[in-house]
Amino acid sequence: MSKYFIDTSDIERKEAAPGLVIRTFYGERLMISFVESPRSCFTTSTHSS
Repeated sequence: MSKYFIDTSDIERKEAAPGLVIRTFYGERLMISFVESPRSCFTTSTHSS
């Protein structure tokens, strides 16, 4: 993997929610998620601390 460019085809796809596919990767001070499900809908959730 290049220091400045990321080839997303090398990153595993994960289904974060039914119908919502993402690819997530991170660097030293950065985390990026690519969402690959155009026009998909999902509900948000909240968690009490």
